[in-house]
Amino acid sequence: MDILAPSTGGKPMNVMWTALIALALCCIAPDTRAEGTIDPAVWGPYAQMAGKQATFRDDSGRTIHEEYRWIEPGRVLQHVQTRADGGKVVYQATISATGVPGQLDAIYETDWLKGPRVILLRGPSVALWADAILFQPAKQVALNPDGTWTERTVKLNPNLEVVQVKSVQPRSDVAALPPATASEQPAALATAATPAGAPTAASAPAVAASLPAPAVVAAPVSVPAATPIRITFGGMEEWIGKPLIGVQAGEIIELQRRSESELAVQFYSYTGTPISRYVFHADVDSGELVITEAPFTDAKQKWAQWQGQSLLLGSSTGRLLGGLNRYHTLTARRAGILVSWTYHRSNAIGMTTDEGDKTEEVFVPVTEALVAASATAQEEKQHMAALSAERRRQDQEDSARMAQAFIGGFVQGMGEAQQSYQQQDQKQAEFLRDTQSQVRAVEAYRRSQLQRAQAEQSAKSSTVAAPASVTAAPAATPGNSIATATSAKATATVPPKTSAAAAPKADAASSTSAQQDTRARQQAALAEAERKQQEDWQAYLQSEKAGIRLAAATCPGGQGRYYIGGKRPTQKSCVNVHYEARCPGTPSGQGARGTLANFVGGANCMGDTAALGGMLSCPAEQVRVDVLEVTGCT
Repeated sequence: MDILAPSTGGKPMNVMWTALIALALCCIAPDTRAEGTIDPAVWGPYAQMAGKQATFRDDSGRTIHEEYRWIEPGRVLQHVQTRADGGKVVYQATISATGVPGQLDAIYETDWLKGPRVILLRGPSVALWADAILFQPAKQVALNPDGTWTERTVKLNPNLEVVQVKSVQPRSDVAALPPATASEQPAALATAATPAGAPTAASAPAVAASLPAPAVVAAPVSVPAATPIRITFGGMEEWIGKPLIGVQAGEIIELQRRSESELAVQFYSYTGTPISRYVFHADVDSGELVITEAPFTDAKQKWAQWQGQSLLLGSSTGRLLGGLNRYHTLTARRAGILVSWTYHRSNAIGMTTDEGDKTEEVFVPVTEALVAASATAQEEKQHMAALSAERRRQDQEDSARMAQAFIGGFVQGMGEAQQSYQQQDQKQAEFLRDTQSQVRAVEAYRRSQLQRAQAEQSAKSSTVAAPASVTAAPAATPGNSIATATSAKATATVPPKTSAAAAPKADAASSTSAQQDTRARQQAALAEAERKQQEDWQAYLQSEKAGIRLAAATCPGGQGRYYIGGKRPTQKSCVNVHYEARCPGTPSGQGARGTLANFVGGANCMGDTAALGGMLSCPAEQVRVDVLEVTGCT
């Protein structure tokens, strides 16, 4: 029975309700129209593609099912691609109107990548995805005259003009999408409870064709008496259906009851664009929560469960060598709901390998002031992110300069070391020449002593032979010629026999004695020269030991180890330096010992240094390095 109002002139009240609803929709949401009348100037080819589905083959030869469905007619369009052989979502994008003529915004997401895109409209039949980010190349979507459409992967020039077509994927089997069920309607479009006396959808007459039909509120789902399972949010029940905003997170969260046993947690951006959601229900037998949808498309495992008064929602990639675990925890608070995000990695056996990142914030009821504050916070985040990126760039440049300086210093140090080695080689050559000169001097001394001994021997031989010749030839006189002749005969006959026998023995004895004297003098001279040389060498080593100063230091790339180096005063010859390094308070002899072989000198890490064999407990600047001994190189 119709109830008549006196002022309506006999018109039924349900007609009045219908007119009032139509007028309110026209005034409140002028941009919201039926899918068939979406303005092509705003949506380009998507005005006709919305509400349709198609199939195509991707570059790998797989058959992909594609659909375009309104989330908010005239404002937000959802694009989803799933594999025909299993229904897995491989790509999805949320396309939003911007209010800027010829431009749409999109948030795309794949198994492993997510980000924003910019869509430029090239008339009512062509859309250009120009903002190619990372591995998402530019693409062109063109509406065909027969109602199908074609997607092309293209290359653009700086003027955003297509200069090359890389691949073509025409859509086929284009058809209208089946109507969405009441549970699939976005919360933003849900209508409040029907006022008392309001007409039902069946009794309301048709209104203007340009207006959408009012959203129909789904009737409560009746649960069989045998399984009276109802999911409750506990203290969060009062927030069901009320959008809550986190200013710092820049997101809006809404708890949505889809049926007695099914709930959804929907996330929006602070601008109202849907981002992601969890959907779960209660198991009929056990009453445990079973999650059916998670925000991350690469999730191999997902779960929903209560932890005390908190609702834990999570997913994991579950890869072979470990995965990324992601959690959302919702806890009721007096002002709203505390939402925390946690990320950590696990190994192949499920053990946590890092502490991960955790952020949390209390989400409170949405107001215009909070939305503005969230926008400001996001702008500040972007600004800080830009500053951080600039700092990272500067740090990379500084690191590059330091590396270049290090390489330059290393080259310079190598040049100095090479020069030092050349000087050392030159000094060793000079030392060898000095030694050879000393050997030649000793040999010359030996020769001179030998010549002197031979000269003395010759002089002695001449002195012994002279008296014999004088005696053998005395002068004859006239008075005693006969006696003289007889005496001379006797003298000449007997003594010469005795001299001839004794002379060889005397000469041999004298020569042997002279040679022994010469050898003795030569050996004494050589021993004296060697002794003097050894004394000079030991004195030189002692002077090196007294002059060498060593210290400990840490060097770049040394992984915290101590390196021993120092200065050497003279560098006349090759030496090995034996040392002991110890901390203050450590007795001598109990430190770490080592040897600097062929030590040249150099007090910094670019000079002649060697790693310390042992470990010390004190800082490098406190280490005392004593020179124990300096020896020659073998």
